[in-house]
Amino acid sequence: MRVVVLGGTRFIGLALVEELLGAGHTVAVVHRGEHESADLPPTVEHIHTPRCDLAAKRDAVARFAPDAAVDLAAMTAADAEAALAALDPAVKLVAVSTIESYRVFDSIYAGTVTDAVPLAEDAPLREGPYPAPEEAVSRGWDYDADSYDKLAVEHFYLERGATVCRLPLVYGPRDYKRREDFVLARVRAGRERIPAMLAALRQVEAEVTDLLGAEPHAELHELLIGLLPAGGAGSGRTGTPPLPRQRG
Repeated sequence: MRVVVLGGTRFIGLALVEELLGAGHTVAVVHRGEHESADLPPTVEHIHTPRCDLAAKRDAVARFAPDAAVDLAAMTAADAEAALAALDPAVKLVAVSTIESYRVFDSIYAGTVTDAVPLAEDAPLREGPYPAPEEAVSRGWDYDADSYDKLAVEHFYLERGATVCRLPLVYGPRDYKRREDFVLARVRAGRERIPAMLAALRQVEAEVTDLLGAEPHAELHELLIGLLPAGGAGSGRTGTPPLPRQRG
């Protein structure tokens, strides 16, 4: 299969590209060219463009002739629209979203109680704007915090029959956010115990290799790579991967 990955040069993107190549697929990555990775082999094709200009690269994407596309980098409605404008309707689609799409995420900031956990995939979604715009833009991204809207991204992709994956907090090799540092800092400081609250937080995290195929989470590997329909667009479904075992 020929797969185009939008945002395949860092962290989850690199892990996904490596997994796709290991499974024998041909891969192109679409990115701005600001995070060229030495870990990407020369067989990977690069299409350089700012996300806002992606529609203008439709011919370049068409020349690669993708069978499927995985969008790891759509953060706004405009991001999703630009990507979909660049992709042929016959291309199978996977869009990566976040568990922050669920209504329960609002309760963290509102100090209210909404839905019981663990959540099911069809749990109620948030309504209204993202509750923490000051945390919406990570280092290395170029979108405006006020425009961050994963629910809008999901809406546009689902309308095209995509599969949407709502990921938990992901950590692991090449994590530029250093998500494990709240534990490692305590280890470096010589502490022998981790507070129970911090240990509990790890249960809503997933290690990147778990997400992309290592047991017991081969499900997302299949969702991203193997379970898209054989013909036409995707199935218009969502998926929240099972959470990993807590690591000791």
